[in-house]
Amino acid sequence: MRRRLKHRLQIGELLDRTTRSLWHFPAFVRSARPICVWRFPRSRITPRQGRVLQSGLASLAIQFRTVHRPCRWRLSDYQLASNMKNLVFISGRVLLTLSMSSCAAVMGWHLWSFHIGTPWTRDAHVRANIVRLAPDISGPVTEVLVSDNALVEKDAPLFRIEKDRFELALREAEAQVTGAKAGTDAAKVDFERYQLLASKEAASVRERQHAETQMYQAEAAYQSALVARDLAKLNLERTTVRAPASGAITNFSLRKGNYVLAGNAVGVLVEKESVFVAGYFEETKLPRIHIGDRVKIDIMGEPESAIGHVAGVAAGIEDRERSDTAGSLASVAPTFSWVRLAQRIPVRIEIDHVPNNVRLIAGRTATIAIEQSK
Repeated sequence: MRRRLKHRLQIGELLDRTTRSLWHFPAFVRSARPICVWRFPRSRITPRQGRVLQSGLASLAIQFRTVHRPCRWRLSDYQLASNMKNLVFISGRVLLTLSMSSCAAVMGWHLWSFHIGTPWTRDAHVRANIVRLAPDISGPVTEVLVSDNALVEKDAPLFRIEKDRFELALREAEAQVTGAKAGTDAAKVDFERYQLLASKEAASVRERQHAETQMYQAEAAYQSALVARDLAKLNLERTTVRAPASGAITNFSLRKGNYVLAGNAVGVLVEKESVFVAGYFEETKLPRIHIGDRVKIDIMGEPESAIGHVAGVAAGIEDRERSDTAGSLASVAPTFSWVRLAQRIPVRIEIDHVPNNVRLIAGRTATIAIEQSK
C-alpha cells in the first residue's frame, strides 16, 4: 500500500509539472486539461480539503504537497463561449493581417511593373505654335478691333494704323508711274526715228545707239515707278493688321493712340490647330518608345485624360561640352550637374482626342504614359 501510494504521488507530481507547462499555451488550451490537480500549502491541508490518509501516507503526501485524483474533461458554458470568442478574435486578426499583406504585395507588384515596363514621365508640357503679332509699318493706332484672349479666324482684322500718310505716298507713286510712262513712250519714238534715219544713212550709228540707251533707261524708270506704286499700295493695305492664323490672342494690351513700330510685337497668337505635348523621357526609356505608340495624357488639374500618339523623337539635344550647339538645339537642364544622370530627350506627342471639359493651354504641365508599346 505504501509503495502504491508513493507511485501514485510520483505520477501526480509529473502531471503537475505537465500542467505548469500548459500555461505557455492559450487560455482555451490551458482550461481543457484532463487531469484535476489539487495543490495545497503544507500548513493548509485539512481532512476536509483532501482524502483522509494513514499517518505514514499522510506525511508522504504532505512532503509532495500534492493530492490528485483523475477526473473527467469538462468545461462550463462560460468557458466554451470565452474560448470560442478568443478563437474568433485571433482568427480574425490573422486573416486581416494576411489580407492586408496580400493587398500590399499586389499593389507593390503593379506599381513596380508600371514603373519598369511602361515608359512615363511627369516632365511634360503642352506646346503650341506661337505667332508674334507685329505690324509691318510704323504709325499711331486709330482703332483696336479685338481684345485680349479673343478667338479669331485667319485674316480677321485686329487693329488699324493711321493711313493718311500712306494714301499720300500711293498718290505720289501713281504720279511717278504716269511720268515714267510718258518718258518711256517718248524714248521709244526717238529710238524708232533714229533707227529709220540710220537705215538711210541720215544719222550716225552712235546717235542711234544713244537713242536706244535712252529708251531702255526710260523703260527701267517706268518699271521702278510701278514697283514703288505697288509698295505704296501694300503699305496702305498693311495699315490694317490681320490675324496670320486661326487661334487665340493673348498678352494683347494695345490701345487706341499707341504708337507702334514696325517689327515690334504687341501680342501673340496661339495657333488653334498646332497644340501638342512635349514629353522629356530619360534616354534609358527610349528603347520602349516607338512612333505611333498610344499615349495617355493627364494634364494637371483636369479630371479626365486626353489621348494621343508618339509623333517623333528629337534627333539631338544641346551638348554642354561643345559651343557650336548652343542655342541651336534643345537644351534640357539635368536635375543635378554633379551626378551622372541619364539625359532627357524631347518626344513629340500629337493629340488625337480631347474631352470637352479639358482646356489645352500652352505651357501647362502634364503626366504622360506610353500605354501601347511595341
